[in-house]
Amino acid sequence: MPDLAVPSARMTIAPQNPPIDAFLATDYRVCTGERWVTAHIGRPCPALERAAGRPWCIITAHNPAGRRRSAQSNRAAAARLENRLRELDPVPMLPACNRDPAGRWPDEPGWLFAFRDPTQVRELAEEFGQLGVVAGQPSQPVELWLLDAPAGGELPPHVRVLAP
Repeated sequence: MPDLAVPSARMTIAPQNPPIDAFLATDYRVCTGERWVTAHIGRPCPALERAAGRPWCIITAHNPAGRRRSAQSNRAAAARLENRLRELDPVPMLPACNRDPAGRWPDEPGWLFAFRDPTQVRELAEEFGQLGVVAGQPSQPVELWLLDAPAGGELPPHVRVLAP
């Protein structure tokens, strides 16, 4: 299978980039129908590979651009995302929740969905103001796909910039 994101070894970020650090520390929980499975960036997640059956991503509409929004604003955005995904009719489409294990950031409900191509992922992330998404490909560790390359040092392993 071809690589769906553009490798970004030449892209750079600041050594202590809080948004990327937050993404890397997050527990990405998905309800597979049988149980909740937790994925982490940089580690394989065979249970989600089996559940999705093809390339997948986890997206939320909560807290666009990494800025806290009101519960009401997040609920409205989440409802729009769910409706938008249902229009696309991905199989599967599974409930997900991005969780800060330290409890410093509120849970961000979202969805795991199988996608047709990375352009679809980028368009949805842009539409809902997200900085990035978590993605999985068969037999690969889970990755963070950013929409834009941050400035500064090298990107950590398993972090890529999604091609425009």
